[in-house]
Amino acid sequence: PVETVIADPPLAPIAGYFGAMRWQKGFHRLPDLFASALAVRKDLRFLVQAYPHPDDPPNEAVLSARERLAQMPQVTLIE
Repeated sequence: PVETVIADPPLAPIAGYFGAMRWQKGFHRLPDLFASALAVRKDLRFLVQAYPHPDDPPNEAVLSARERLAQMPQVTLIE
């Protein structure tokens, strides 16, 4: 008899960002970057572990990016 083996589906790729929410590191670019990547591959997931850097004053672009990331269902945001 022939045995059929069904493999588990491959896990979706996960990309990560780890570190301070700094304009200098391009944190404000992450939402658009992630959206562009999702346009190519819809099963991507993102893990963002970020914190406000104590030496940085509040930056509107960074705060806006943080809010956008928090609304994206493909993003797990850990602060």
